[in-house]
Amino acid sequence: MRKVEIPDSGERMIPGFHHEAVIYAEHIVRYLFATRFVRGKRVLDVASGVGYGADLLRSAGAAEVVALDRSPEAVRYGKKHHSKFRPAYVLGDVESLPLQNAQFDVVVSFETIEHVPDYQRFLAEVKRVLRQDGLFIVSTPNRGIYVEGNPFHTKEFTFAEFEQALAGYFRYVKTLSQDDWIASAVFSPEEMEGADKPIASQLSLFKAVGKSPSETLYMVSLCSEVPVPEAGQEVVLTSLYEVRYYLEEIARRDADIERFKADLSEQAATLAQRDAALAERDALLEEKERALAELDASLAEKEALTRESRGAFQDLEQQMEAIQRSLGYRLLERMRRAVNRLAPPGARRRALFVAWCRAFDIVLTEGWGPLLRRALPVWRWAPRIIRRARFTSQAGSLDEQYQLWLRAHALTSAQIRRIREEGARLAYRPQISIIMPVYNTDPAWLREAIESVRGQLYDNWELCIADDASTKPAVRALLREYQGDERIKVTYLGENQGISGASNAALPMARGEFVGFLDHDDELKPDALYHVVRLLNERPDLDFIYSDEDKRSSDGRLVQPFFKPDWSPDLLLSTNYVPHFAVYRKQIVDEVGGLRSECDFSQDHDLVLRVTERTDRIGHVALPLYTWRMVPGSAALEPEAKPKSIEAAKRALADAMQRRGSEAEIVAGPFSNTYRVCYRIRGQPLVSIIIPTRDRVNLLRSCIAKIDKKSRYSNYEILIVDNESKDEKTLDYLKKSRHRCLAYPGRFNFAGMVNFAVRQAAGEHVILLNNDTEVITPEWIEAMLEHSQRPEVAAVGARLLYPDGRVQHEGIIIGLGGGSALNVDHGGYFNLGQMVRNVSAVTGACMMTRRDLFERLGGFDESLRVAFNDVDYCLRARERGYLIVYTPYAVLYHYEGGTRGGLHPQEDELRYRRRWGEPGKYRDPYYNPNLSVRLPFTIKADGEPE
Repeated sequence: MRKVEIPDSGERMIPGFHHEAVIYAEHIVRYLFATRFVRGKRVLDVASGVGYGADLLRSAGAAEVVALDRSPEAVRYGKKHHSKFRPAYVLGDVESLPLQNAQFDVVVSFETIEHVPDYQRFLAEVKRVLRQDGLFIVSTPNRGIYVEGNPFHTKEFTFAEFEQALAGYFRYVKTLSQDDWIASAVFSPEEMEGADKPIASQLSLFKAVGKSPSETLYMVSLCSEVPVPEAGQEVVLTSLYEVRYYLEEIARRDADIERFKADLSEQAATLAQRDAALAERDALLEEKERALAELDASLAEKEALTRESRGAFQDLEQQMEAIQRSLGYRLLERMRRAVNRLAPPGARRRALFVAWCRAFDIVLTEGWGPLLRRALPVWRWAPRIIRRARFTSQAGSLDEQYQLWLRAHALTSAQIRRIREEGARLAYRPQISIIMPVYNTDPAWLREAIESVRGQLYDNWELCIADDASTKPAVRALLREYQGDERIKVTYLGENQGISGASNAALPMARGEFVGFLDHDDELKPDALYHVVRLLNERPDLDFIYSDEDKRSSDGRLVQPFFKPDWSPDLLLSTNYVPHFAVYRKQIVDEVGGLRSECDFSQDHDLVLRVTERTDRIGHVALPLYTWRMVPGSAALEPEAKPKSIEAAKRALADAMQRRGSEAEIVAGPFSNTYRVCYRIRGQPLVSIIIPTRDRVNLLRSCIAKIDKKSRYSNYEILIVDNESKDEKTLDYLKKSRHRCLAYPGRFNFAGMVNFAVRQAAGEHVILLNNDTEVITPEWIEAMLEHSQRPEVAAVGARLLYPDGRVQHEGIIIGLGGGSALNVDHGGYFNLGQMVRNVSAVTGACMMTRRDLFERLGGFDESLRVAFNDVDYCLRARERGYLIVYTPYAVLYHYEGGTRGGLHPQEDELRYRRRWGEPGKYRDPYYNPNLSVRLPFTIKADGEPE
């Protein structure tokens, strides 16, 4: 803070001059603020009025000051009264400055731009006379706050409009706020008109930084083509009429200080009591430490016993392995698999099969009479049958399944109390700012959206609303109802800027560490913010969090739940699967520049693409925390209702590819609002197709014939790996084949055959292909190669169909069906099976991988002779940070098990489980935990066993 003497001002009024030439305290502080940038500089003071500012700038060390004004009276007044430090005065119009190009280091213009009829010409003239690295300091009242009106103003600005106008002429713009607080000295008007004599009484402190510029009456901007210097704060003298108020304020604060002293005395006494209590607690802690020492000794004894037990357990495990290798166990296991195939777990016929087995056992052990006695009381066993029916695929539509899920997960009053208490006790309680752009919303829906925020069980939030110049009076009336809630901030835009512009106008109001986006007619679940913050307590480094979602139909029901996978960057390129509820670290949103208006209607897709290019710290709350409202014309009800969103999304994806340095074409996907990123294949790399085989020449011949006939990509080689074929026709075919044939003697080992062939392959990429497959789509090689060439991808899998057209493979889900891993048919669930996406594993029946990466990862594990070697390879790659990609654009038929038969060897599954855990231990990140592991892509019902 600086104490300042004001030079002799002489007369204070100039008749006829539009500023009235009053030396206001607000005006003085701007010049004081400008003095820190002018030492040794050539300065132009535009429309300086009385000239006081020009003299002050010169006195502050400016090498030269030129003061320009269009009023001859103002120029004469300045020359007469403010020439103590010899500034130069020039008569001229700000829209056509009578000055040479690049002449000044600093241009100062306070409270002028709002008076200029053509402010754009004015800004262009300022830029013309500024040097390349010059600084433009400009101020204007904030139209969002300034409500008095001024007949001399021709153009007034809101904060956003002011920054936008300046940004059109200067690369760097920094806008500061101006406001006042009490300080320590004052000058009366009479003494200001006298000699340069300071009076020590009271000061009004004006800050150039503090509040947001959108919240204060005046905005002061620093503009330049180079980064602008750091700003500080300034002090200015105020007039006598404020003194009484300030003195009363000081008296009130003195009284407050006395009260605070009394409070401190009470707190000191309380602290003394607490110190005594802490001493008692320390004594108790010492006792507990002694008890812990005794417990440690006891644990050491138990650990010794555990080591003995572990040895016994290993003996039992060896005995179990011996049993599992026995012929009897293997026959039983084959029978179990046959039963599972005929009567899958969860199917109705499974329940009938179990009932039949139970009835047969009763007849064998007890006879027909007991069976009839148990079967006749229908009321006993029928309810159990009905409950089991809930878990079958015939349980109803997805919406009907969701109603059961909602009932099972409805918040009780006890749970609400627990969430409130836990939320209050969280160690990390960041503030979350909800950004809501509003335009002509149905008031009832807008109220529900706002109330869904006010009803949050986690209380550290704020709601930042930007009304995008709504034309419905009811919208503004409703928003004014909520302005009494200090957690709700509202700004009103003067003209419609679209959803991105309105969101960006709300962002500067946000003070939270994180920002979440809520549409003006949607809703948050009451526990939405609680679950987000609870995840942040587990992973405080997260920059982006998204949740599952549902929709509200016109009759008020919650429907169409989307239980999403964890972070899947390739799925995001296929569709925006993470729009709601999306919470971002505000710093990173600011760094990427907020939302882009050129991507309106897909602005959320564009934002998440840009944010996730800067961070991989991404979290997923696997609960539907957000509800879309299905209204006519909305994307929630009709995805094709907003055709502009498709072109906007294509632009966002194309821009993302350009930023990432990837050459790709963006084309429409198979459904509305889905897309395909077609990566350009670099060069024509050789692809080695490896086909293990044994006999069954009819399968092999058809497989290779379809490759040669249908494949559009021509630079490939085929390596046939023969495992001791005996059939004469097969041997004759192999002898005459134009493709390379490699002999692999010994016991059939799919993993060993693949590894052996990869070592012989010449291709940069290899395709592992079963001999019981047939190509359907001509682009099958390119569809996998475009992803295999990406350095972050380890393996690419295809879409495989049974001969009757049913889906056999759209990726592999770990733990599906109660087993270790299973090929999956998505069954149309949100069209995931027909989009490029990431998965945990893909089948080796048709898998592409880079040969050098395959070798670095150690190839397939040959201890997994027949099964799970492909899954194991993918999981090891994922452990190293690589992605596994499934593409629906490479389509083949697959006659599974055509060469070796249909059963997985038991020893392979046991080895796989020892490495990756029993079913349920490894959670597949790409399969939502709310979905059933028994019936793929149905909702897990309450009480369903894992």
